[in-house]
Amino acid sequence: MDGHKFHVLFGSMNYLSMFPSFILAPWIWAKVFMVDYETAMTAEATKSIQGVFLCLLVVVAPSYC
Repeated sequence: MDGHKFHVLFGSMNYLSMFPSFILAPWIWAKVFMVDYETAMTAEATKSIQGVFLCLLVVVAPSYC
C-alpha cells in the first residue's frame, strides 16, 4: 500500500468514527477541544460540535471512501 492510499484510508476511518464516538463518549472530545471541559461542555457547545462531526460524516467521509 502506498502513502496516498494509506492517507485516504486513514482519513476515511477517522471521519467515519468521529460522530459515533461523540455520541457514545462525548467526554473524550471535550478533553480534546476544551481545557475546562467539565464546565465548558454546555448543551450549545455539544450541539455545535455534533453538527460539525455530522457534516464531516455526511459530506467528507464519502469522498474519502
